[in-house]
Amino acid sequence: MHHRFAPFFRAAMLSLCLIFAVNAAEAQQAKTIKPKMMVADADFDAKLLNTIDISGNEVDAFLEVRGVFIKVLESAIKDKKLTSDVVTVEMTVPQAQNFVTLMQRTKLKGEEAGKFRELITKIIDAAKAEMGDAS
Repeated sequence: MHHRFAPFFRAAMLSLCLIFAVNAAEAQQAKTIKPKMMVADADFDAKLLNTIDISGNEVDAFLEVRGVFIKVLESAIKDKKLTSDVVTVEMTVPQAQNFVTLMQRTKLKGEEAGKFRELITKIIDAAKAEMGDAS
């Protein structure tokens, strides 16, 4: 069933790789992207990340990506935000690449597919916007 998303993920990874290559060529420091999503969506991402299997060489990347979403959720709790409130998730382009790579391994219920695709698209669109700002 997850094979239906394979073309989407290949395109997503290609997009992020191109964006990363352009940004790496333009600056030594990684660009920050700022996708906006509801608190509930950030929670959905954090929970999905916790369900995947990772290998030992991915621990640092995993913890870094998960930390992005944990930070957003902790801030939302501190600020007493509702699950429907929109927050900005700040991550570097390499973190976004790692996020998409890790999310390729998730197991979803059919009802979650639309939300999943929407959130991945938000990350990619934010990376594309940053690339446009950099040129």
